[in-house]
Amino acid sequence: MKKFKIAERYEDLKKLNILIIPDGNRRWAKQRGRTFGYGYEQMPIVINKTINGLIKLGIKKLYFWGNSIKNLERPREQIISFWEEYLKIYEQSNLKKKLRIHILGNTELFFGDFKEKFQKLEDKTKHNIGFDLYLFLNYSTTDDLSRAYSKTREFNKVLKKMDEPSNLHLIIRTGGDKRLSGFMPLKNPNVHIYFIKEFFPDLSVKRIESIIWSFLNIDLKYGLKEK
Repeated sequence: MKKFKIAERYEDLKKLNILIIPDGNRRWAKQRGRTFGYGYEQMPIVINKTINGLIKLGIKKLYFWGNSIKNLERPREQIISFWEEYLKIYEQSNLKKKLRIHILGNTELFFGDFKEKFQKLEDKTKHNIGFDLYLFLNYSTTDDLSRAYSKTREFNKVLKKMDEPSNLHLIIRTGGDKRLSGFMPLKNPNVHIYFIKEFFPDLSVKRIESIIWSFLNIDLKYGLKEK
């Protein structure tokens, strides 16, 4: 595969919007004879490595799938475990004043004091400039659509009020399963999806870079005839 010099596609890179759907944390931990918690502990580590790698490429934002509404049917201790790990992203980041975190999804579905904790995390980082991390928590497209529809009945306005971004270019899902876990790209019908076998804790910056270069090498026509 041809690997472009960053300078050749710098403008493309700066505009690139990526969503990562992590999967395989529990299977990864089980293979090592460890508990599910050990798998979740890798989340902030890999996320921060990914952020640092994207910054070197000139990319300044990342969308990250934290958990679906369906995931809330898991045992309570598992839910608490992955929420706690997402709260550690900022703590473990070497960016600090450059990392801004946004919470997307149904915050009313948090239990305990997690709604307040994630709100404090947003407030703490809201003035930071450098890299934006968007966390989808307690999310499903049907719920997103329903919440938006409750605010307006005009279809175009409904789409604008949804948490789903309108400019996604690339979705990467780890773990081998070929599904999107409740995410339906209503506003992004042309998004490219890469399903990869690696479990999320094994996802490397180098692997992400190879996917990015592969995507940028595609001649995107979107059904239009060649000139």
